Amino acid sequence: IPAELARAGRYTEALAHRFMAVLPEPDRRQALRFHAAKTPAEYIGEVRLDESGRASFTTLVGALYRHLFGAVPCDESEYAAFGATAQELARSPRVVPA
Repeated sequence: IPAELARAGRYTEALAHRFMAVLPEPDRRQALRFHAAKTPAEYIGEVRLDESGRASFTTLVGALYRHLFGAVPCDESEYAAFGATAQELARSPRVVPA
């Protein structure tokens, strides 16, 4: 869905779907506990990633809030940067033990 929305120029909606697509991987690695009722900001408080991973995750949440909830327009380059950060976060096993 995120790719379809982005192709249609609906980058803000695509961000929201892309963020939701990111969450299963840290949940699988037990870096956070996914729950559909949680807000993106709630994950920041619980995510167990190293400093770099936490910064990347916080960047994603900040972009999501800025564009989705703050109504700041999102363009193709911002969506691409969000996607690159999401991919990098998904590839890196940066879980900090509890």
